[in-house]
Amino acid sequence: MQYFKDEAGALYAFEDDVSQELIDTKATQFGVSFTALDEDAYQSALEPTAAEQEQIQADEVRATRDELADRTSREINRLEDAGTDASDWRQYRIALRNVPEQDGFPFDVQWPEAPGDFTGK
Repeated sequence: MQYFKDEAGALYAFEDDVSQELIDTKATQFGVSFTALDEDAYQSALEPTAAEQEQIQADEVRATRDELADRTSREINRLEDAGTDASDWRQYRIALRNVPEQDGFPFDVQWPEAPGDFTGK
């Protein structure tokens, strides 16, 4: 394989039998300039940076938090519809919303404990 990176950091790989003329045509087509990379540099460039890893982890934690908050809101609605006190669940939902404010976020998250089992689906 032949490996390249453009000035914006996008990576490209072409089979060994692809001519330099075709590679140059593609660079012109994409409006970029290619810099050749060896395989190690290409593989290293595929690895997410620390900032990218942090963003990926933060997105995953927020997705989990959002799912739990949605389930909690439905639980609160069920309890209120039944005339039952939902204040513990409301406090839990507040704690979920505050997860991104934790000092260890996103790698060291202390999940709040639900006040009980979810009764719905």
